[in-house]
Amino acid sequence: MEWPEEGTYWITVSSNYDIENMEIGAFWEEAPEPPSLDEMTELNDGISVTGQRISRNSDKSLYYYVELQDELAELRVKTWGGPGDCELHIAYNALPRTDDWGWIEDDFMFASGSSEGRQIGGQQTSDSSYNSGNDETVQLFDAQPGIYYVMLTSYSGCREVTIQADYTYNPDNVDPESAIELTAGMDYGPLSGFSGLDQYFYIDVPIGTERLEVDLSGGDGEAELMMRLDQYPTWTTYDTHSNAPGAGDKIGFNDPTPGRWYILLGSEEYYSRIDITASFEDRYIWSYDGEPIQLFNEEELSGMSAPEGEELFFYIELENEMANDITIRTWGGEGDLALFAETEEIDWDDFEGGGGGPMGRQWGQDGNYESDSGEAEEEINIFFASGRVDITITAITDIQDISIIAKWESFDQPGPGPVDPVNPVDPDDEIIPCNELAELMFEELDYNGDGDLSMEELDEDKEEFEELDLNKDEVIDMNEAKLEMCNCENELYMTYSQMESDEISIELMSSIAWLNEYDFFEIDRNNDRYIDFGEMEEYGEDCVTTYDPLDRDGDGTPDDKDAFPDDPNEDTDTDGDGVGDNADVFASVDNDVIWVSAGMLGLILVSVLGFMVVRSKREPEYAWEYQKDNMAEQMLVNLPQAPTSPPPTIQEVPPALDLGPPVADVPTDMKVSDLYD
Repeated sequence: MEWPEEGTYWITVSSNYDIENMEIGAFWEEAPEPPSLDEMTELNDGISVTGQRISRNSDKSLYYYVELQDELAELRVKTWGGPGDCELHIAYNALPRTDDWGWIEDDFMFASGSSEGRQIGGQQTSDSSYNSGNDETVQLFDAQPGIYYVMLTSYSGCREVTIQADYTYNPDNVDPESAIELTAGMDYGPLSGFSGLDQYFYIDVPIGTERLEVDLSGGDGEAELMMRLDQYPTWTTYDTHSNAPGAGDKIGFNDPTPGRWYILLGSEEYYSRIDITASFEDRYIWSYDGEPIQLFNEEELSGMSAPEGEELFFYIELENEMANDITIRTWGGEGDLALFAETEEIDWDDFEGGGGGPMGRQWGQDGNYESDSGEAEEEINIFFASGRVDITITAITDIQDISIIAKWESFDQPGPGPVDPVNPVDPDDEIIPCNELAELMFEELDYNGDGDLSMEELDEDKEEFEELDLNKDEVIDMNEAKLEMCNCENELYMTYSQMESDEISIELMSSIAWLNEYDFFEIDRNNDRYIDFGEMEEYGEDCVTTYDPLDRDGDGTPDDKDAFPDDPNEDTDTDGDGVGDNADVFASVDNDVIWVSAGMLGLILVSVLGFMVVRSKREPEYAWEYQKDNMAEQMLVNLPQAPTSPPPTIQEVPPALDLGPPVADVPTDMKVSDLYD
């Protein structure tokens, strides 16, 4: 008994035989107490809560609550966005039942999507969603006022998740008298409902209308339509109705009688957030050329008409698939028809193991099925089929506006697969390089978004983690991760895993931007110019890794010690001037000093040269003066000579007189001529 009400339970044991040493006991498990509302996040109608995160293997759950003041037709909570895989749970007045505390849904291991929860008063009051990824939805119908607890859980972790609650209030048109008028061509919704909740609409059809259509679209679940002229339809009384599986039902017919047509929307299960549309269309004329029409899975074909005795042919083509639980259904319109189906005989010897079909039983040996209940609504169910299914509708009376749909579950046919082509075809998809894949994987594992991987995020034991942690800082950075993920063996595996073919040509392998160096002709052991997985695996065991994300330029100096990590010709800059020693004229002298000194020397040289240039420009003026003097002298030499005059008389100068010693006082009457006397 699940979710029993509190109280006293009496147990009675009776037996038709003697019983000895019988033991009887009882066991129950109490649901854990939820956190206080202050410790949880409240979800309000239509308001998103973003950035939700659960770390990998953290055993952490995120708690939310919805507090309803009014009854709802549907309470829906959904999550989406971000990497990872989360699960979503909801329950009324208690924590949701999850396997985190030992309660596992019966179908949890066998199906994804929502699982059945507990029910109170005929309606489900808990739900869980186990889809892959973070797109999850839980739904509760006929939600009563109170507290609804919501949990987000994850084993592998998730981040950047958005969660939102949406309310669909109880409709006002639950009675025929409160039916809502539909405007032709206008959508009305979204609508949600459940078994026992009927909604009424109507549309006034004018004279001259060629065709009336009422269509349900969007949403999910199971819904049905009933229509009646001038009176309210019921589940058993109507003029026309739909019977298609799912929530996409449609009713359409030509020449509707003018007047008010009432519409009943209901469900034997539930429907969620669908729209209803009534429209006036042009007359639809069914034309049939006698050729079989292919039916596709869950695609409705409507508006069919045929006179009495005519046959309409259809078929399902399964190709290389097999199908089980095939349902073929007709409904709507007017008239009486019979439905027939014929399947191909299955050769069970073609199956691996042979003999007798599923569980050793034979299914539908004759392959013929028939449904004829005396009306337009017929249904055929086929448990197992393969190949082609032929379907025939026979008009017992005139039929009009009949619909047909086929629905099935398919799976790959067991047995030997197709023969590989002689020459394998290379895949057309672009190959993602190993370092880019490593970055994507790193981002996926980095749940806290800090740019490093901790031991908890990487989920490795301590010894293996320490081997990856090259710088011993107790975290794995991007380069350390790339070094492991993109070693030569892992790069081969990661690249090969992107190929859809079992054999890859050497030409394609050579065109890929590899991080490591490979000899593909050496890998191709059988010399067929194709590399298969076995050859790649054997080569990968002994290959040598040449890629080193810690040494980008491959010069043998790690990036943290390489002054020029992207230049394989330089790794040292002794003087710190930004120029590598190999290209530096004076490796020990700062290039700034050299350039300043060179600039000053250049300035001096420019000045000297300028002076010399100026001097050289003034030199012709001095030379011209010098040349003029020479020319004058030369001209004087070349002048004619005057007649020779006698030489002047040379007078003898008497010898100097001895005037005696100098005297201080010279006589005043002494004349210069006295000196000659």
